[in-house]
Amino acid sequence: MLRTLDGRPRCAIVTTAHLSDQERQFVTTLILSKLVTWMRKQSGTTDLRALLYMDEVAGYLPPTAMPPTKKPIMTLMKQARAFGVGVVLATRRISVEGRGEIDFSPVPLGQLPPVAIDIAPDDGPVMVTVEYLIDPARAAAFAEVMQRTRRARLRQGALSWGLFRDTAQPGRYVEYFVDENWLEHQRRLERFSAFDAELRSRRLAFHLGPEPPLTRRYVAEGPPPEGRG
Repeated sequence: MLRTLDGRPRCAIVTTAHLSDQERQFVTTLILSKLVTWMRKQSGTTDLRALLYMDEVAGYLPPTAMPPTKKPIMTLMKQARAFGVGVVLATRRISVEGRGEIDFSPVPLGQLPPVAIDIAPDDGPVMVTVEYLIDPARAAAFAEVMQRTRRARLRQGALSWGLFRDTAQPGRYVEYFVDENWLEHQRRLERFSAFDAELRSRRLAFHLGPEPPLTRRYVAEGPPPEGRG
């Protein structure tokens, strides 16, 4: 089942995009249940015998509902490794602790503002600062949102992140994050998702004043080109 007669690994691709939701649940449950039955007939091993990859798994593994696909998926997640079966689950919409789905579908963010200096794609690191002015009475709620922002920035590829409060002006905060280079900073736009857009709206809801938070971008100064002192 796993290899051809000449020893090459087999690859079976099953698509259910043309089926209704009920039909997809039925077919996927049948395949997963057969895999679990086969797996349990194998001896334990540390070697990889087979690999299961499932895309757009959110509908098959919801946080609170119990569709027929959920039980075999949970069984595979708990036991498959011991039998040499790898399991990879992928989705753009995930659920955490039953709090509802997180939408990672891409959202167009536009272009970066024009720059006034020459920047090569590999110039970096790139530091971005964002200045917020909030009501000091809402500092605790703002801090909670910014911790979620920290996780989002790092997920998008930031090397580091920080949040500082102004010692001379209560309610003024400066957020910074660092990207590896200018190209990676531009790619941040491609990674912007519906979840990121919702989180940005929550940050902006704290900001006071008619203008949006001031954002500045800095590129690390490297050594001068050869021949220039």
